[in-house]
Amino acid sequence: MDPTTEFRAWLERRAAPFALASALLLLTVNSGWYSARTARRLQHERRRALHDPLTRLPNRRAFDRRLQQIGGDRRGTTSLLFIDLDHFKALNDTHGHLAGDAALLEVATAMRAVVSNDEGLCCRWGGDEFAILLPGADRAQAERVAGRVAHALDHVCVCVDQELRVPVRGSIGIATVRDDDRGTGPGRAEDRRQRLLSVADAALADAKRARSTAFG
Repeated sequence: MDPTTEFRAWLERRAAPFALASALLLLTVNSGWYSARTARRLQHERRRALHDPLTRLPNRRAFDRRLQQIGGDRRGTTSLLFIDLDHFKALNDTHGHLAGDAALLEVATAMRAVVSNDEGLCCRWGGDEFAILLPGADRAQAERVAGRVAHALDHVCVCVDQELRVPVRGSIGIATVRDDDRGTGPGRAEDRRQRLLSVADAALADAKRARSTAFG
């Protein structure tokens, strides 16, 4: 074998392991990149599934999940605020859905500004209804949060055009359930959750009737 051919054969023998190692490294890098991209995509999809696309607040599903977590068998106090925007249908019908969407965004922003994540969970319940879940809050604490929310809503307006600003107001229902009974277990926890929701719903209905009487 001539020296040139022998050198080429030696070079191929030396290059083969390097080429294999390079291919394995490239495969590992691509696999890691694909796994990271898949994990980010799944995280993004889970976040989308638990958040309202318009207001970016947690949605009803996220609320239900959080309520299940704090229900359990733990003892303590849980409060809930239901907020329903007054005359929202009239706002939509008169000024259009873009104005309605703007109102929902402004309300969501106002609630996030006065309720911290450590204090409670602000959610878009659906339509023009919102909920604020307050784990560990007693009645007095819930009323203070409701007062801050009401004050914030008093300053919410939607700019329909350059000359018209439409105020956005809401009614608030408050419920507080004390989990100090002796009953425990899934059935008892579910009863407490349902009681919290039904009391908040009834309180909201009373608040709306009161506002309708006062301002109607």
